[in-house]
Amino acid sequence: DLKAGKTITHPWIGVNIRTLDEAQAESLNLEVTEGVLIVAVVDDSPAAKAGIAANDVITAVDGTAMTTSLALQTYVSSKGVGDVITLTVVSGTETKSIAVTLEGRPSVTINEQIPALPDLPQELPSFPNFPGRSFQWKY
Repeated sequence: DLKAGKTITHPWIGVNIRTLDEAQAESLNLEVTEGVLIVAVVDDSPAAKAGIAANDVITAVDGTAMTTSLALQTYVSSKGVGDVITLTVVSGTETKSIAVTLEGRPSVTINEQIPALPDLPQELPSFPNFPGRSFQWKY
């Protein structure tokens, strides 16, 4: 596809995740101790549209247990844009099945939204207390 000049779009659900461990589960008073913890949900993402929220825990996708964030990332990556997956989500004391339609990951990343740093000067001005001294930036 790349050779043909086509753009490859990767599927995503729009969440920041981490593998849940017992200490986190205890500190957040979660009902489960294994799964994928939702740290944050991107606005207007497939997850947000489906009602997924921070501190929810994904325990399975399409009936397959999810015990690590890598497992979830790998599973979603194996699907295509437009595919519908069913997440088993523990939210508080409630376990829900939530259908999520995968969308294409936006091309704008967080890094692209951060303004670039200004160019460094080639030479700093001399310091009045240290006549004749200047400083060269090393790159």
